[in-house]
Amino acid sequence: MADSTIDADKEYVSKINYKNMIQNLADMYPYDIDEVILVECIANSLDARSTKIFINFKPGSNSLLIQDNGAGMSASQFRLYHDFAMGLKSRGEGIGFAGLGAKISFNIANRVITETRSKSFSGASDWKFSKDGDLVWKHIKSSGMKNYGTKVEIFFNEKSNICYKTSEKLKEALFRHYAPLFDEKFLEFYNIVKCYEKSPSFIVNDTPIMPINFIEKYEMNKHVQKVIKTYGKKRKPLGYAFFGLVSDKIELDTPGILLCTWGKVIKPDFLNQFPRELMSRIFGIADIPNFVKFLTTSKCDFNRTKNPIDFNSYYKPLRDIFVSWLKELGIDSSEEKKEEESKAIEREIFKIISSLPEIPELMRRRASKKVHVPSKQGEDPVIIERGVLTFPVGEGTKGETKGILEPHKSGEGEAYKPNKNGTEKAKKISRKSKVGPKIAFRNVPEKEEMGWVDSDIVFINSGHPGYKKTSSNKKSRLIFNLFSVAIALQRYLDSGDERFDLTFIDKFMHAWGK
Repeated sequence: MADSTIDADKEYVSKINYKNMIQNLADMYPYDIDEVILVECIANSLDARSTKIFINFKPGSNSLLIQDNGAGMSASQFRLYHDFAMGLKSRGEGIGFAGLGAKISFNIANRVITETRSKSFSGASDWKFSKDGDLVWKHIKSSGMKNYGTKVEIFFNEKSNICYKTSEKLKEALFRHYAPLFDEKFLEFYNIVKCYEKSPSFIVNDTPIMPINFIEKYEMNKHVQKVIKTYGKKRKPLGYAFFGLVSDKIELDTPGILLCTWGKVIKPDFLNQFPRELMSRIFGIADIPNFVKFLTTSKCDFNRTKNPIDFNSYYKPLRDIFVSWLKELGIDSSEEKKEEESKAIEREIFKIISSLPEIPELMRRRASKKVHVPSKQGEDPVIIERGVLTFPVGEGTKGETKGILEPHKSGEGEAYKPNKNGTEKAKKISRKSKVGPKIAFRNVPEKEEMGWVDSDIVFINSGHPGYKKTSSNKKSRLIFNLFSVAIALQRYLDSGDERFDLTFIDKFMHAWGK
């Protein structure tokens, strides 16, 4: 299946400052380049819905070979695979970054041979450095892959220090970055929620890796296993998680909960809890498939600012399960009761929200109750009544109405009341509550941060030396609290894909001063 737009005898040059590009790409990751190459190639195979992934390290040629039985590439995808500029724009919607494994390999490799076969295209390429030092690629004769899929072989240079030259080291690297795909319970979950049509299997140096039970592997006790579900009546499954205390005979390289999506480990986390003396013994894995919508460019963190309400709807149920488990262990990390102080700060922030458009989008809180709104397609018969307005939180006349439609600044508003004999049709929606963050306090003296964001709550560290130092002066305390909130929000805003404007704290304090 030849592509008429491709000249088989032409040599293509990657016309870009690829040396800076591939180094910048490598700098995005918190682990070494050789692991980045392996992780990204596996991610591309999983995004292609492969059910079998073969991984071989060949000591003789110092090369890594990864072959899958996925969808393969089309002719246009094959060209973009070799194009640094266009490839960077193709982040994809999965856990991988289009063609990044091969591109970034040229930090420590001399050559990459790729072969692919899809429904519409079959081809192969030899990508390497020319005598002049240019990075070039050209089409080569295909070996004749019988099934759909992609095969990539990366030839490392002599100076490269590869951490997975043995089968055991390759397995360890796979477990670090794709732990859920090797756990029996997670594989059951993926089949239930249709993450993968069939559980992917891995064959390392011609030997299949068999599923394991991580709870048994780490001799965990006091553990909990939960299917994470949404709130409300429908209770749809969001994800699956387990966590517990590992045996004191086992030393963890990375304690904490491994937050994952589609089987890929994104980051270890304690979900903004501080179990202090137990932190080194807590281990768990949590996979929420919908987290894939919030991955940063490097797929090593979450962009929580992209759609914070949506993100928190997935994050908070997991957090609540973890908090409940910690309480069962006698660790209560709940907020301190400082209602008067919290309300005072919330009032100050509410005054300046109009000057800070970033806050409403980040901290718009949704009430847990539903209200009725007009809809011709709605299923609920209702009648319209007048309700006493209690905007922005209210529900109309207590005991009679279900919600206010088109509320005004004062006076009454219309409310839709469920009534089987009603002539109007309505549907239920979640009522949005007051804009702005909820403020709470937590005493964590060992934590240097003055404040942090957890879901839609901004916590102020009442264990911070600065907080204690301002205890005798009410105005100094308020300034400390507001500055803590500003710093926490700045850090939260800066957690997105793009670096946020570092003048936010200046704007925040300036708006408050006015």
